[in-house]
Order: sequence, then structure tokens, then C-alpha cells
Amino acid sequence: MKPLLAKFFCRVFLFFLCLSPGLWGQDSPRDSLESGPFTIFFHPEDRNRAVVVDQVLANARPRLEGFFRTTVPAGMRIELLTGLESEQQERNLPRWAGALYLTRQFRILINPPQQGAGLRGLEENLTHELVHLYTDVKLGIQQLPLWYVEGLAEYFSGETIGLGEGITLSHALAARQIMDLDAISGVLGFSANKANLAYLQSLSAVMLLRERFGADSNWQDFHDSVVISGWATAFPKYTGMEYPHFNDFWYETISGRYRWLVLFNAELLFWVMLLLGGIAGFVAVKIRTRRKLRHWAREDSEEGNWEDRFFA
Repeated sequence: MKPLLAKFFCRVFLFFLCLSPGLWGQDSPRDSLESGPFTIFFHPEDRNRAVVVDQVLANARPRLEGFFRTTVPAGMRIELLTGLESEQQERNLPRWAGALYLTRQFRILINPPQQGAGLRGLEENLTHELVHLYTDVKLGIQQLPLWYVEGLAEYFSGETIGLGEGITLSHALAARQIMDLDAISGVLGFSANKANLAYLQSLSAVMLLRERFGADSNWQDFHDSVVISGWATAFPKYTGMEYPHFNDFWYETISGRYRWLVLFNAELLFWVMLLLGGIAGFVAVKIRTRRKLRHWAREDSEEGNWEDRFFA
């Protein structure tokens, strides 16, 4: 009886072990890597990604510390998530997001790389979230409009507005899909396409502010003023307009700059080219027909002249 009982309990144990692999994966050992005030937590199979994160931190920290005129305290956490952990973090991390900064927890969560994203995607995602962290340490994210927080992160992670982004804005303007800047506060609940438009709008608004600030030193002084007197007081002092008026000013600016780019719509270009091709074909047929008629007229004239000479 004892061997049978032991075999029974062994099978029960193996059954529950197979049913709950997540419990065991959750307790799997993690390695860590110190990088200045940051600690990078990762599983052994993610060591290469952790090394890249360390390199990104080494490059980004001097620039961000210089711009924000601040350093971050020790104890900052960067966690490289596995697929299982990514599912467990689903409440906080949207499916389309590559990484997420947890406000006031000083934690950055980085999802497993999406197919085709590569190391460049990891660098952009991490830099974006690092800007959030430095913004939080310097200014306190909670008191800032989210479009400014996201636009600032897009700007410092190397995003720009080229022809492709301008066409996207022009299509959104034509389709009346442009949202008010303050409506971007719900970006974490947006679909991927709507979130991309929200980030692009945020970037365009921050770049417009950058133009009004002029030198980076004025931008830095603006941040110092926000720390001392708050956003609502600092904004008109450094931009020359009250904050409630900025949304209309921004909308009029992007409309003037990008609305005409709707002409680069691929479908519109197709129909325009088709129309022009039809017109060109019609004109070519008309010209060819007229030439034939003239040729026949000349032949008839020459034939009549010959008959007149023959019967004279």
C-alpha cells in the first residue's frame, strides 16, 4: 500500500506542477545590473538586452541631467519583462506599448521586443520612459498636461515631423480626427492608431513650444519656473499666451503647415493621375483624328487637281 500511496501523491504533485507553470516561472531567479542610480532586473536569457539598456543609460543620462538640471536618486528600477510577466502586467501596460513608466514608483517596465523591433526599438522605448522619469523627478508629472509629458518624451527620443508625419497630420485634419490636446490624457486607453496620432499631436505641440522658447536655456528656465510657481503661472510668462488659448493657436499652426499635404494622399493621387491620363488620351485621339482628316483633305485636293489636268 505504501508504494501505491507514494505513487498517487507523486502523480498529484506532477499534475498541479503542469497546471501552474506561471507560479514557478514567477519565482525564477533574476539577475541584476547596476548602472549609476539605476538597477536593471532581468532573467538570465535577457542579459544581452540588459547590456543594451546599460549602454542606453550611459548615453542618455548626461543629456537628460543637463537639460532638466537635476539628477535622479538611487533606487531607480528598470525591469525587463518576460512574456508571462508581460501578461501579468496587462492592467498597466497597453498591448501596443513597448515600455511603461510607473509614476512615482520610479519603475520602468520594458516589454519583450516585438517582432522586427530590434535594438533600435528598445533604445527609443527606454529613452522615452527615461524622459518621463526625469520629468517626474524634476517637475512632478501629475501637475503637467499629459500631451506635454508625452510630447517631451517623443522629442528627446529622437522623433521628428517629416513628410510622412506631416501627411498623417494632414489626413487627420481632413478627416476631422484631430483631438484637443487635453483629450490626450486618455491615451493609455486608446487603440494603437489613435495613440500614434495622439503622440504625433503631442510632439507637434512641444515642437511649437520649442520654437517659442527659442534657446534651450529658456526652456530650462520655464521648467524651473513651473517648479516654483506652477504650470498655469509659468506658461504665459514664457510663451506670451494664456494656457487655455494655446490649443487654438496650435491647431491653427498645424492646419497652416500641413493641411495642403493631403494632396499626397495615395488614393487621391491615383484618381488625379487617372483623370490626367484620360484627358491626355482624349487630347491625343483628337489630335490624331484631326491630322488624319487634314491628310485625307490633301489627298482629295491632289486627286481633284489631277483629274482637272487630264480632262482639260
